Amino acid sequence: MTKMYQDLKKTFWWPGMKREIAEYVAACLTCQKAKVEHQKPSGLMQQMEIPE
Repeated sequence: MTKMYQDLKKTFWWPGMKREIAEYVAACLTCQKAKVEHQKPSGLMQQMEIPE
């Protein structure tokens, strides 16, 4: 929600903008899936094999 609000307020403004964006993001399935807390941890880094 914060990222979308920051991006939109650079170009647009309307009364109740922050509340409407929060409601939209809360109802958007795509937005919910993209949230960091819903993603699996990336795990430890693996060293790549050196080509011969």
